Amino acid sequence: MSWQAGLTNLEVCITVESALLTYATTLGYGSHIWDLPFDIFAINQTILAINIAGTLSLVAATWSKTSFALTLLRLTEGWMKGLIWFIIITTNIAMGLSALFIWVQCTPVQKSWNPFMEGTCWPPTVIVHYNIFSACEYTSVGTAYEPHS
Repeated sequence: MSWQAGLTNLEVCITVESALLTYATTLGYGSHIWDLPFDIFAINQTILAINIAGTLSLVAATWSKTSFALTLLRLTEGWMKGLIWFIIITTNIAMGLSALFIWVQCTPVQKSWNPFMEGTCWPPTVIVHYNIFSACEYTSVGTAYEPHS
C-alpha cells in the first residue's frame, strides 16, 4: 500500500469518527445526565456510535504511528531497524487489543452498546487497566522513534 493510500485511510477513519461523535451529540452525548430523557434507543445508539468512534480513533492513531515508523525503517540500519520493527509490532498489538476489547468485553457482544440487555461484561477495571498499560506502551515506546547517535 502506498503512503497516499495509507493517508487516505487515516483521513477516512478520522472523518467517520468525527461524524459519529457529532451524531452522538444529537442523541445527548455531552449533556448532563439530568438533562437526558430516559430513551433506551438513544442510549444504545449513543454508546454504539461512541464505541465505533473509539475503535476508529485507535486505528487512526496506531496507523499514523506505524506510518512514521515505516518511514524511519528506510533511514536506519542494524539494531535500530530491529528496534523499530519491535516498536511497530508491539504498538499494533497493544493498540489493536484496545480496539478489540471495546467489542469483546461483553457476552453477548450486543451488550457492549446495549447496557439493558441480559448478559455479562468484564469488570470495568479490566478495560481501564489494560488501556492505561496500552497508552503507556504507546507513548513510552514511541519516544524510541527518535533516533539517537
